[in-house]
Amino acid sequence: MQIEAADSVPIGHPARTYHQGNLALEALLDELERNMAEAEDASAICREFPKLMAIHQHYGIKEMLFMTVLYRHGVTGPSQALWKADDEIKKEIRALVRDLLPTTCMERKERMVAVMTRLREMVSKDEKILLPMSLRFFTIEDWYMVYRDSLLMGAGFLPEIPHWEEGDVWCEKRLKEETAKLNDSRVKLPTGELTLGELKCLFSHLPLDITFIDKDDVLRFFSR
Repeated sequence: MQIEAADSVPIGHPARTYHQGNLALEALLDELERNMAEAEDASAICREFPKLMAIHQHYGIKEMLFMTVLYRHGVTGPSQALWKADDEIKKEIRALVRDLLPTTCMERKERMVAVMTRLREMVSKDEKILLPMSLRFFTIEDWYMVYRDSLLMGAGFLPEIPHWEEGDVWCEKRLKEETAKLNDSRVKLPTGELTLGELKCLFSHLPLDITFIDKDDVLRFFSR
């Protein structure tokens, strides 16, 4: 699957969603820069700047899903070049957000501007290096798995992860296959063995309720 631009793939495709996340990040940076340049509204800056903490989810998808798959395909350059910079950016944003108050906000303006500049530089690198490399090397199966896992990791700078119709079909099929495989797996007991599906069916038909609470007083199982 070799595609050159993130906006050439369907809505909900992980490459396009990450690209949209970068656009949303740039819009937030634009708003912050207006607050700093025009009115130096400390209250507005303190309200808006912490939204950059969503970079943890945004970069989490890049580092855990995009970079690891690229690495598996033998493409190690982007991971080595970007990972350290990502960590430095996240660390600086955490430090700036900590105890951020209108009375101290402007004292940190120079550091804020510096990290915002680095964020813009990273957006450029993601768009020019990470996404094109991913679109070049990822298989369609890779993209399906990235989509499935990104739904669990969160949307970052977007309100939600856009649905990818093709990916949803794959996820549903994969879930059915995994459930069927799990139901066929066997639980070995002292007097015999049962598949997980048979065991579930047995518990659901017993003429009594069963509740199991473990040694730590945690409810682990109950029958319906």
